[in-house]
Amino acid sequence: APFPLSVVLPDSSPFVPPLHGAELREIVPDCRLRVVPGVRHGLPFSHAAEEAAQLAAWLDAVDAA
Repeated sequence: APFPLSVVLPDSSPFVPPLHGAELREIVPDCRLRVVPGVRHGLPFSHAAEEAAQLAAWLDAVDAA
């Protein structure tokens, strides 16, 4: 991809099914897709510290590439 893209989805959202992430990865094959198990809608709020750490690690990897 000409730009870094990270997609993080909960696996149990009643609004955004993981299939949407798979479809996006077909359009942007180099994107990072991470589906978080056992989580419903509101992932950035319910798992804020964990997601912030995951995002920081991914951004560090992008910067290092």
